[in-house]
This record gives sequence, C-alpha cells and structure tokens, in this order.
Amino acid sequence: FGRLELAGDGACGVRRWSSGRSSGRTSEHVFRSHRYSLNASANASLTVTTSPACRAEKSYVLKWVLEEVYGLRFEIVWNEEAKGIHFTNPSSFGRVVTRDDFFVLAEKDWLSSDSMPSARKVLSGDPGHKPDRMEIAAFEFGTTTNAAPIDQQSDHVRVIDFDLFGSLFFLISRYEEAVIESDDEHDRFSSGASVLSKFDLLDRPIGNEYIELLWRELKSLWPTLHRKEKTFRVVPSHDMDHVSADWKSPWTFVRTTLGAARRGDLGNAVAQYQQRRAYATRVREKKWDDDPNENIDWIMDQSEAHGLTSAFYYIPEKTHRLDPGMPIDHPHV
Repeated sequence: FGRLELAGDGACGVRRWSSGRSSGRTSEHVFRSHRYSLNASANASLTVTTSPACRAEKSYVLKWVLEEVYGLRFEIVWNEEAKGIHFTNPSSFGRVVTRDDFFVLAEKDWLSSDSMPSARKVLSGDPGHKPDRMEIAAFEFGTTTNAAPIDQQSDHVRVIDFDLFGSLFFLISRYEEAVIESDDEHDRFSSGASVLSKFDLLDRPIGNEYIELLWRELKSLWPTLHRKEKTFRVVPSHDMDHVSADWKSPWTFVRTTLGAARRGDLGNAVAQYQQRRAYATRVREKKWDDDPNENIDWIMDQSEAHGLTSAFYYIPEKTHRLDPGMPIDHPHV
C-alpha cells in the first residue's frame, strides 16, 4: 500500500511516496510544488480562508477531504492574518471554523517533538452540545492558543474547537513515524509507540469521526450541499506463500534428506529424493497439473464467474527464515 514519507530540513520538508520503509527505494513526489490550481475555479462551492503555514501540506489534506471524500468544489484564499481555517459559501450565509495549530507549529519546527500532539481533550460530538451526539476525542498541539479561531458559536457560525485538518494530516501522513524512533525487528513502526496508543484511541476510527463531524457542520449551515456517494466492492486477494506442495529449496532438500538418513529413517530419505526427482521432471516438462497447490487458474475462473478480479501477492525475495523460498524467476512461478 505504501505511505507518505516525511523528510527534509526545510519548512515543512519534502515528501516522498514509498512502498515501504525497508525497501530503501523512493520515487520523489514533492507536494510543495503541487498547487492543485484550486483558486482558479470561479464556480467553487466553498471558499476556504486560512494562513499559508505549511501551504502544500494544508492544500493536500484540504483537497483530500473536500474533493476526494466529499466530492465538493472549493477554492483556497491564503491570508497571513487568518486565525484558524474558515469555510464560507459564496451563495449563502454562515461560516464553519476550525483551529489551525499543527501547521503553524510545523512551519517552525517540522518533524520536531514540539509539533507532536501534546494532549487529548474530549469535546461534545455536537458543537450545539446535544446529548445524543458521541464525544469527540481531539488532539491538542502545542501549549499556546495563538492559532485559535476567534469566532463564537452562533446560528450562523459553527466552531469546531480543535485542529481537525492538522489532526487528519498527522494521521494519514504517518508524521509521527518520522519523529519517533520505535521500529521492530522488521523495521516497522510499533503501534504501541503511537499517539493513538498513548491516548487510548487505537480502536477508534478517529479520522472518520473527524470527517463526519465536519460534514455535519457544513450540511447544517448549507443543506443544499451534496456528498459524493461511495459504494463497496469485493476485491479478493491471495497470498502465494507455497506455489508448489512438493518444491523445496536445495538447502532444505539436503537438510531433510540427510536428517532422515541420520535418524535411520531410510524410507523417508528415499521418499525425499524421489519427490525431488519427480518435481525436477515437472519443471523440465512444465507440467504442474497434479500439484495440489496448482489452483491459480481455478481461483481466477471462480472470480471471473462472479464478476470479480483477484489479486495475487508473492514474496519475491527471501529475507526471513519463514519466507517461502521459491525464487520469483523459477519456471513454476
């Protein structure tokens, strides 16, 4: 699946898309140079006014939420004096405001511990404090409130009193993985070291809750807004751990055969040797039909019969003793 890697010494750094931390291979995608051309849209449904702190990162998360998740058109107005992130509708009254703490801090201290969430606070799930709304677990960034929205809650103003977009960027970019050193033996970030674990939120879809909260506030002011419909689809996936029931690596064959002979189990040793010869014949003649693990064609037939497309995943390189050892260039593969 890959992830957004965060690195660099400049303000807000340089982002690269990587297929994984351990691969060591990245193809650069510099978000700083990607402006999306949003403020050229004369027919934007919403106008977003905010400070230019971490402009590229802020554009990225705004585009993701408003355009990709909601399906809304919008334009961004960059204002050095703006406190918070303000949403207005050119064709109607009202304003939705969220805090803008993370990006202000990150502009000054990118990838530093000072830009990490400092605390968790609990807010009513509804700014109107209706008791039927679930509570929102929100992140606090920094120790000051210099980026707090100045608006007060009213019939025409909805104040979301935490940094919703900064929190979403923090979550989806995996920002903390570039700040906290906590990798396991496979070079994977430990969930126990995460902010979500620290705040006892690992089992909650916090990002989804934030997205739904914002949509409810936008919709409450502007009922004519329509959200993009999403549908589920079935995508079968299959791990190809053992392509053949009979194949063994040369080292495994020697070890198991000699081990059986050393134990005096000559029958097993002979069986190992015969199995090896039989498999060598299959490879030479390219006949795999009698291998019980040769079922990929059957799986594909079943998927296609149901209008589905299967995905197959194979480990191309043995990097751990438990990894399947058949090389990816093996004729059977």
